[in-house]
Amino acid sequence: YIIHILGYGSEDSIIKLKEKVKEIHTDSESCMVSYDGCKLGEEYILFLAKCRIGICPRILDDSLSDYTFPSKVLAYISNGLLPICSPLSCIKESKIYNHVLFAKQVTPDAFAEAIMSVDIPFLCNYDNSILYQLNLNLIAELRCLFN
Repeated sequence: YIIHILGYGSEDSIIKLKEKVKEIHTDSESCMVSYDGCKLGEEYILFLAKCRIGICPRILDDSLSDYTFPSKVLAYISNGLLPICSPLSCIKESKIYNHVLFAKQVTPDAFAEAIMSVDIPFLCNYDNSILYQLNLNLIAELRCLFN
């Protein structure tokens, strides 16, 4: 497995992250972790096309999760990646919950365990048609609302 980290942050945070990645490479003979910068638009989509799993280790008080939803989960699903997420109620109670794998806790070990539990043939046949069905449902509900 190779973990690619994408995103932005303060200059200080990025420097610390790059140092940690370099430290990991010193301890290992192969590239296991990389920081690939912030990707937007088509560059982001093309990057996701090379991946199979998307990790969303969101650390948030679960009561606050009622007012948020991590958009990256939908981005992962729409690009054919299996999302592995923190056990937040906003995801667990959503219509996509059965298309997400949940880590038992928000710890590196729990996420590693969840990743290792994925059946590789399942990844090759991961079905993201849930988004198409949700879109049809939304259209039907909006038509009903406006009629």
